[in-house]
Amino acid sequence: MRCLLLALWVLWGAPAPAQAPEPVRVGIAQALPFYGTRVMAAWRAYLEAGLGREVRFVTRPSHNDILNLLVQQKLDFAWICPSHYTRHGESLRLLATPVFQGRPRYQILLLVPAYSTPELESLTDLRGQVVGFAEPDTNFGSRLVFLALRGQGLDPEPFFRRIVYTGDHRKVLEAVSMGLVHGGAVVNQAWETFRRQRPELAGRMRVIWRSRWRPLPPVVAAQGVDRALAEAFRRLLLDMDGDPQGRQILDALHFDRFVATGPGLYTQDPAPGSPSGQAMCPE
Repeated sequence: MRCLLLALWVLWGAPAPAQAPEPVRVGIAQALPFYGTRVMAAWRAYLEAGLGREVRFVTRPSHNDILNLLVQQKLDFAWICPSHYTRHGESLRLLATPVFQGRPRYQILLLVPAYSTPELESLTDLRGQVVGFAEPDTNFGSRLVFLALRGQGLDPEPFFRRIVYTGDHRKVLEAVSMGLVHGGAVVNQAWETFRRQRPELAGRMRVIWRSRWRPLPPVVAAQGVDRALAEAFRRLLLDMDGDPQGRQILDALHFDRFVATGPGLYTQDPAPGSPSGQAMCPE
């Protein structure tokens, strides 16, 4: 009888063990120029220590894949394409924007081999040539170059002889430096990083065109994420530059810091339309 009573107490009377909270899911596109597995591991550990919870980075090849997961609420936070925030900001919470060389903005640069034949001095000189981009249909990829051509009444698809998508800004720069393509477009941050890390290859290239300055990709919280969790995550981002470990991670990401920005940074500088009239970084 004593054993039976003890068994009943264990089944009905003992408090249930506390369940660990679900991992915090953070989405990052592999096409981002600052993506790297080593720095992502350090950043994940930093976030876990600050939040006191497991953090799981969810990576996908493109910005569009990340947006789809965010809309389906399969992510808690994400680093997203600026035009995605412009279009979906009402259902997202803007947490922070990175700063590079004193600005929360970037440029797209078009580079060619330093001693190109024929001589290439402008975007339109690349007519009939082979060009490289990191990805299609995004501001960090082919979008802004295509829009510049459209603005001059030129159709990008037949304008170039061939378009190569590498999936990575570094690969674009390597292709240009080795003469595998006649020109390539990358974000300015990728170029500045490449110049520091591979000066012997960077010396083989020159910039012939720059886009206007545009807002850097924001870090956002999905709709329905607990406000206390979102605030804790935001605070960790904003405080990184004052923490020794956070500073090391920012240096590896090649950012000055994260800053709090309002929606106006993106809504006052809306993403231009694609050739079809719709925003690119499509859903």
